[in-house]
Amino acid sequence: MRLEWLCGSVYKVFAVLLQKGEVTPTELVRLTGYNHIVIRQALRILEKNGIVVCRKWGNYTLCRVNEDSKFVKAFRAFIVEAGIELPSPKPRKERTYKEVAREIVDYLINNWNNYLANVKNDKVIKVTAREIRKLICDKAPARCSGKDKSLVTFSGWVISAMIEEFEKRGYKAYRDYDSYFTVLVVEKP
Repeated sequence: MRLEWLCGSVYKVFAVLLQKGEVTPTELVRLTGYNHIVIRQALRILEKNGIVVCRKWGNYTLCRVNEDSKFVKAFRAFIVEAGIELPSPKPRKERTYKEVAREIVDYLINNWNNYLANVKNDKVIKVTAREIRKLICDKAPARCSGKDKSLVTFSGWVISAMIEEFEKRGYKAYRDYDSYFTVLVVEKP
């Protein structure tokens, strides 16, 4: 008999979180076989009791086990004492959008002349969203999908992170909406 049959969906969600480390609710749906309503209720119960921590960025949610919780510490001690081995959580191979943005900003600064808005004015570059999507696919292929690799997850977040990164380095950066396209405009200090 399996333990999750006795404890139900909350335990199964907790067990998957222990095994996988950080997981999105959509991944929990795939891994547990429950629908999103059951997952949301289980996460709410676990979060209310301090067992799980969920972070939200817009519509994106990432949940992980709260290692500071007394229950989690006692449960891990019980697992060790009982001799049960859980596979250690594997680190996510996918880089965060801020890391991708930092790498693209480095690339744009090094190849500044290729993106000049006006040849006579070398202080301003303009990069379209389409070019940024191509750069994202070059730097982080895991974020690209579709036949022509034109669908990029969180491309808007990457652009926002790029603006922050340029501003940290002393550049003036902002979005400009040119007819149908989003354009990133960067000015040298």
